[in-house]
Amino acid sequence: KVLFHELQKPEPWALVLFKIRPPYVSHIGVVLEDGNKFIHIMRNTSVCIERLDSLEWKNKVAGYLRLPE
Repeated sequence: KVLFHELQKPEPWALVLFKIRPPYVSHIGVVLEDGNKFIHIMRNTSVCIERLDSLEWKNKVAGYLRLPE
């Protein structure tokens, strides 16, 4: 049984995986409807919406996953 499908680019409502401290995925967000923003929880205190192409995040993206239909 397939739990997730790996994606080559962001899609709305897909999970975006980040390697904050490589080599492991250590942070997860959800891609929003426009495909270039994501929502996540930062430091267990606040919910943030940020751009995937920002200098802070674009080089930390490890991949995208979505649930099968």
